[in-house]
Amino acid sequence: MRSFSCGSSLASGLALTRLDIPDFWIRYVAIGGVRAILELRAYLNDQVEWPAIEHDTAAHALNEHCAELGYGFPVAYAHELNPFSGLDQADVP
Repeated sequence: MRSFSCGSSLASGLALTRLDIPDFWIRYVAIGGVRAILELRAYLNDQVEWPAIEHDTAAHALNEHCAELGYGFPVAYAHELNPFSGLDQADVP
């Protein structure tokens, strides 16, 4: 499983919603996210890497909130940010 740092894409979506980090983290954990709030803060600042599945869980939580606000789904999922995110390292050219 590849890890990458694309937290800034989540940070941009978060800024659009004006949702604060604790409320975002609650939404993320509610749908299956397993990272601590401090890890979320670090990821949003591109200080750590996360597995694609964790990025996607956070992106989905944020996209659900954006949809509630009428913004559609502006936050990219891992495969949209990194086309190799679902591949093993040996599969990457």
